[in-house]
Amino acid sequence: MDTETLLIGLLAVNAIAVGALVPAILELRRTSARTTKFIGEMEQQLGATLKEAEATLRSIRAITDDVGAVTGSARKLTESVSDTVLHVQHAARGIDRTLLRAGSEVSALRAGIVAGLGALITNLLTRHSPKGDTRHE
Repeated sequence: MDTETLLIGLLAVNAIAVGALVPAILELRRTSARTTKFIGEMEQQLGATLKEAEATLRSIRAITDDVGAVTGSARKLTESVSDTVLHVQHAARGIDRTLLRAGSEVSALRAGIVAGLGALITNLLTRHSPKGDTRHE
């Protein structure tokens, strides 16, 4: 093989390589341009998405604060209800004691009235009985 043939062979291989590389390089440039455009669009969309995420987080934080306030209010209400129940129970015990005392007093009063009426009737019957003197002095 002579040098000329070798040189022609190398030139042919180079021409084929350049012919194949030029479309590949052009495709790489187009791909790079599309990738750059895609990255720019994604940056814009991510910026908007981040703003929405921040707004959502602020809303969630506000809701969480509101829930905390409601929970605190519910806790205070529960404590108030518990205190009220204790006061009502205390009052009920006082009313029960008062009713028991009143019941005892009513029983004693009833017994006293019955005894008094019995004594009155006995006294009246003995004073006006036909057997004896109607006057006992």
